[in-house]
Amino acid sequence: MIFEQPFLWFLNSFELRLIAGLFLFATKMPRRDHFYWRTLIFVPLLFINFFFHLAGIDLLTVLKVGWFSFIFIIEFVAGLGGIAFCYQIDIRRILYVGTGAYSFQNAVNALNFFFIMQFSLYGNPWSILIYFGILIALWCLLYFGVLRQKWFVTSGRMNAFPIITAIITSLGILMVYSSYLTFGTRSTPQIHFNQFIISVFIIGALMLIIRDNVRVTEKEILQRLLIEKEKEYRVTQESIALINQKSHDLKKVLAYLKKHANGELLNEVHTIEESLLKYDSLVQTGNDTVDIVVSEKKLFCLNNDINFSCMVDGQLLNRMSAVDIYTLLTNALDNAIEAVLLIDEPERRNIVFTISRSKGMVQIKLENSFKEKPVFVSGMPITRKSNKHYHGFGVQSMKTTLKKYGGYFDCRVVDDKFVLFGTLPIS
Repeated sequence: MIFEQPFLWFLNSFELRLIAGLFLFATKMPRRDHFYWRTLIFVPLLFINFFFHLAGIDLLTVLKVGWFSFIFIIEFVAGLGGIAFCYQIDIRRILYVGTGAYSFQNAVNALNFFFIMQFSLYGNPWSILIYFGILIALWCLLYFGVLRQKWFVTSGRMNAFPIITAIITSLGILMVYSSYLTFGTRSTPQIHFNQFIISVFIIGALMLIIRDNVRVTEKEILQRLLIEKEKEYRVTQESIALINQKSHDLKKVLAYLKKHANGELLNEVHTIEESLLKYDSLVQTGNDTVDIVVSEKKLFCLNNDINFSCMVDGQLLNRMSAVDIYTLLTNALDNAIEAVLLIDEPERRNIVFTISRSKGMVQIKLENSFKEKPVFVSGMPITRKSNKHYHGFGVQSMKTTLKKYGGYFDCRVVDDKFVLFGTLPIS
């Protein structure tokens, strides 16, 4: 057969199709540092079978028990290890990527054998074109048609039970079926076509389960976060009111002491008065909720050597509910503050926040410096915190809040600054 030549055998190998599938289904996964170097280390390890083949040893047969070869499991597990080595993903996503890749390579192989057997193309040069045509067509169809689309979500939390159950079932069916076809006595175009249909069905079911499972859990977490933000808003509202009241009372006491104190006591009064000026810097934007959020964050910045400047017209957000305003602004400002606090030099800790009217729209813009450049997946920054199950939803929450009011959300890196940008219709 024409694929028995070493180079063509390599191009037609199970390993090459598996690698193509692994990187296909890992499209939206966050990459580890030095990703390309890691890839150069990982990929050659999967072609050990090819090197044995060049030496005249067929591992497919050596590792065979009955009509099942363990080479499929060994290389599949090696592929999962390689994905974990190259990408920052948990075990559920690793299994998802691996199952999708294994299903993809089975679909390509099965459809290739169907055409070769159906049209008696063994040893025919046309079989090479058919094989690569199928490989490239299915890869592009999945990549551009599904996996790269914004509606296909893989970045949220996954519930373990439905995902792992679907994955183990799919893998069991495919591994047994493909091994039987490799070493079984019956091999007809119809059987290979059945394998193709099974593989395509598993790919489709797997992607639907992943997408829907992620969206359901994301929705649950966002609702939980909204409840927590509402409680947090009430507490902050009470705290700011108490600060204003105590500040007002303290000013009266200081005014009395200034009239009657002298010497060291007078100096102490002036020191307290200067400290109190921080609380006099509470902003007034025309919206009580915006006042509370910006005042709180500005005060925190003053106490932590963060250069915070703002030009905010809070009245432009008056049509939003107080909790939605609080959720939107605290998520944005908390993320910015966390980023700048990682910077060692206080003079580089900069946050600029504006809410203004432009071209009939409300524009919300937040810029902050950073120590480490954010990592983006599908246009959204991902969290660097270790517990990704409950972190990283702030950006998604902001996007959801703006969308609720017919707005638009975007974020990007511009001139060494992280820029968050949102717009809302004024009416």
